[in-house]
Amino acid sequence: MKKGLSAISPLLKAMSKNLGLEKEVKLFRLKEGWPDIVGHAIASHTAPQAIRYHVMTLHVDGAAWLHELSFLKEEIRQKINRQLGNEAVRSLRLKIGPVSALSKPEQKDSSRKKRTPLSKEAQTLVREQVSAVSDDALKQAIRKAMVHHLEKSST
Repeated sequence: MKKGLSAISPLLKAMSKNLGLEKEVKLFRLKEGWPDIVGHAIASHTAPQAIRYHVMTLHVDGAAWLHELSFLKEEIRQKINRQLGNEAVRSLRLKIGPVSALSKPEQKDSSRKKRTPLSKEAQTLVREQVSAVSDDALKQAIRKAMVHHLEKSST
């Protein structure tokens, strides 16, 4: 490991807090793991939208699902907080709104341009760069961003 890299995780956490990105990182973690947090049935009809003042807005794709989920709000809130590891969400606001196609595996856009897989060298570079980050969610987010950037720049 290169000298000084072990200090990157606390630095990134402090930077995200100072830049006001802490909520965005939490929201990213929720969106990434949404089907695992609430289950595929609920995830296919919902999408986390925002966390403000400990209130999470959750878009729901229809009135029937909104009604059904109103009975599960506390259970969903507890699952969210277990995922985030704290009481980040004190209340859940359900709202009819757009649910991303990414939440619905059967409706993924197949017309998207396929990306070229990363070379072994690029994979090694990514692995080395994120190895010093101790927070798994942050490590995964950085890795995903790097892979996305490298795949995009190689096409």
